[in-house]
Amino acid sequence: MQLSQTEKQLLKGQSSKLAAKHKCSKEYVLMLINGKREVSSALSIKIYRDINELLEILKPVE
Repeated sequence: MQLSQTEKQLLKGQSSKLAAKHKCSKEYVLMLINGKREVSSALSIKIYRDINELLEILKPVE
């Protein structure tokens, strides 16, 4: 998973909320956002889906 800097900025402050939802650490979510963890486990796939949904909501309309 490779997110652009703009997408990472949009997700700023959302990692703790995603971590609480998925019962994992904030650091784990940040590793996924920053591309330091592969999206291969069931948990990471669920978090990745939520990240994409959040980005759709948070992206400004052009």
